[in-house]
Amino acid sequence: MPRHQTKARGHGTEISFKDVNVILTGTFNPDKLKEYLLGPPLEIEIHDRDRKLQFQPLLPALFGTEAEDTKLSNVSLASSKRTVHDPFTTASKRWDPYGIAKVAFSDLLYGEKCLNIAVSIQNSSTPDPTGYKTDGLDGRIIGVSGAVDVSDECPLPKGHYVESNSVLNVRVELAYPLMGTTDVPLETEECQFGRIIYIFDYKNTKFLSVLLETINSVNSAAICPDSFSNDGSEAADVAFKMESELKESSKQDILTGFHVMDGKIHLFVLEGLRNEGLRKLWKNLPVRSVAPEEERIKVLYNSNFSFHQRLYACMDDNVYHIHLREPMHDIIKQPLLYIRDMTPQDCFQALCRLQYMCCAKKLRQVVQGDLFPAAEMIKILSREFGIPASETGPLTTKTVPSIKIEPVSKLKPTKRESYSLLDIYNEKYLQKKSNQIFPDHVQANIDAVSQADKTLKKTKLRTITAVYPDGKAVHIYSSQALNSAQQAKKLLHQEIAKKPNSYFTYNQDFLSASVAPVDPETEKKNAKERSKSAWLTFEGFRFHGFKSSLESNEHPKKPDQARISDLKKVPKFQSFSNCIFHFSVKVIC
Repeated sequence: MPRHQTKARGHGTEISFKDVNVILTGTFNPDKLKEYLLGPPLEIEIHDRDRKLQFQPLLPALFGTEAEDTKLSNVSLASSKRTVHDPFTTASKRWDPYGIAKVAFSDLLYGEKCLNIAVSIQNSSTPDPTGYKTDGLDGRIIGVSGAVDVSDECPLPKGHYVESNSVLNVRVELAYPLMGTTDVPLETEECQFGRIIYIFDYKNTKFLSVLLETINSVNSAAICPDSFSNDGSEAADVAFKMESELKESSKQDILTGFHVMDGKIHLFVLEGLRNEGLRKLWKNLPVRSVAPEEERIKVLYNSNFSFHQRLYACMDDNVYHIHLREPMHDIIKQPLLYIRDMTPQDCFQALCRLQYMCCAKKLRQVVQGDLFPAAEMIKILSREFGIPASETGPLTTKTVPSIKIEPVSKLKPTKRESYSLLDIYNEKYLQKKSNQIFPDHVQANIDAVSQADKTLKKTKLRTITAVYPDGKAVHIYSSQALNSAQQAKKLLHQEIAKKPNSYFTYNQDFLSASVAPVDPETEKKNAKERSKSAWLTFEGFRFHGFKSSLESNEHPKKPDQARISDLKKVPKFQSFSNCIFHFSVKVIC
């Protein structure tokens, strides 16, 4: 379908795209629609850092333009390696970083009719200059082949989406639920292929031989059922080579895939008709849930997953065997693997996908993560890190290969000194050890610990505990009046009150462990009650009666009535006519 693009919005902290894209799912094949919904998630690109195109006029120069003159004077271009894309080139298409949100639709197949998903936004990957990946917008490689001139303009830095907690809210609505609509009859089913993954230890040769015998018996019965016996022993040594068109036929019940072994593990990735050969393989090889570590087998299989085509039909053999010269986890750790052009991109992708496949716990994680490597990737991996078949010989059920895995640094022949074998068996020492009588140190330790326990045993001090009667509920953490802890405190304070001159403590070595003789909360309540009771007289609350406005406005220091009447009397003055006043004046000079 053509890509859907929303209208642009201005920058902001919260942006809402009021855009609806309607897809008519009834026009698609239900079987392929189920495969798409269970497959890798849909990638939604958020372009918030695209720059506007600006026209830059070319200035005239001696040999055409200024850029061409710069190329002639730049000596470093003589050793430059030409690539398909350079993000800093002027001749290539401009590339700007953007965000990616991945939305999975697997829940729609389990009856969900509406999905409200909050997907975290991640940074997009830088375009691959080798041409391995294509642009997500128009499906073409970004850039022009052979452009190596560097411009002064650099792309914008990548956005900090994860650090800023950027989230894209997606709403998916269905007119009708998809449960039941994706069930297709076997006659008209287009996705008839299934896949299964076996991962087990390299030393488990027993299961390896049984697995190879089962694969060869299924393939021999599908190709020429009359030429081989029923047990498949004759077909075990035959490698079937068929045309790729015949392998891809949905009527050919054969098992195809590849087998990787590296001295540590065996990894089988097989595909076939999910209702025919793949089901026979699943039923004939039961996997035990409890087994020793060397015999433990990890199987990733789900019969609900179906595919419309094979991935490994173009292989030379039905099951392509790869012998790695080093363990896969050791190859992944090599620093040179991550330098560009040191390893082909297809080989690097195959190693990464196989490593993630070994860590997966369900087939759903492998399918949604798109971890199945392509057939071309497997061939290049065998060419780069594989051991030639002439050194290991053909892989059959009768002869299980025993490959000696050595690191790359030790592949060169080196001279080693010869050492004498160690004498690990001494008959005289064993005879002397059997005649010697050794004391029982275990019983001696038990007796010593028991004796020390008796000496260190202290007398148990008398404690006060509350015993609750049977059948009565105990409310330890309750806030009600029947709190058992509060009732136990009351009993403790009653016992303490009997000895007022004594102190009680939980630990005699620490002063902070002493118990208060009274309950502080109870004492606060009692003090508050005593304060309230002092507000009243012994006779209770007294009311002196109602006062008028004249009485209320009287002065508080007003004299009584007797004093007022006394002040109203006229005073009696004596006559001073017969009085003689003598004054003496003393002058000092």
